[in-house]
Parts: sequence; C-alpha cells; structure tokens
Amino acid sequence: MPKLSPAEELDSAIRAAARDADRKASSRQVAEELYASDAVLIEHVSREWILEKLTAVIAKHRLAERRANDPQMLLDASFGFKRLPRRLVYSGTWMARSKATIRELRKFRAQIWKVHHPALEETDKAIELMEKYAAGNPGITFGEVQELEAKLLPGRRS
Repeated sequence: MPKLSPAEELDSAIRAAARDADRKASSRQVAEELYASDAVLIEHVSREWILEKLTAVIAKHRLAERRANDPQMLLDASFGFKRLPRRLVYSGTWMARSKATIRELRKFRAQIWKVHHPALEETDKAIELMEKYAAGNPGITFGEVQELEAKLLPGRRS
C-alpha cells in the first residue's frame, strides 16, 4: 500500500475528526482538538496551508482594489446594477452586457424571467433606463447609455 502524502494524511485526519466529533461541538472546537492531538502532522503541512490562506486573502484584496478602480464597476454601483451579469446569455448566445442593445436585454429578460433569476429586477431597471435613448437610436448599447447617464451624475464630467 503506497504511503500517503502529508496533505493526504491531514485530509484523512480532518475527515475522521469531522465524522467522529461530538455533534454539539463547534467546528472551531473540533479543529482545536485535531490541532492539539496531531500537532506533528499539522506542523508538517502548515506552510502550505498558510500560503494557501495568504494567497486567497491577497487575491481578495487585489480584486477589491481592481474593482474599486474599474470605471465599469463605479458605474454599476452608481446605477445599482450589482446583480446584472457582465455577460448575458439568451437562446444560447453570449454577449457582453455593455454591448447589448435594448432588444438583446429584452431577450435576456425573457430567459431569466422563466427561472426567477435574482437579476430580473435590475434587468427591468436597465431596460427602463435604455428606453429613453433607444426610442431615437434602437442600436444604442447598454455601455453607451451608461456613459451618457454617467455624464449626468452630480460631480462627474466626461
């Protein structure tokens, strides 16, 4: 039988601890018990776990920084489009939300209405926003409408 790697040993120990733990004990308490009972194994894999956790935290902060400086995200926040996907799919077709016309947004709405998608309300809001521009220019895109609307926001000039 091949010898398990330290990571595999730890995974096995974690599974056993989770399975055998007192149901009233919190996950934190079970983790503390495992740490105390198998410190040698934990020490052996701790560098990898610490690096994995640090990587995840750093990635989260980097993403937050990119989003904070992304003009599209700023527009989304200004208009309340947090759930409206950046890529829309309808009838098997994918499209960047910024390139969607009112017709394509309506097709997307018809698709998500069937499944009670969480972005339904925001899609309706986007269609309503586009209607005043699409009346004179049916080919105007959502991105263009957002840029025009952004110019109307207080304290913003483009």
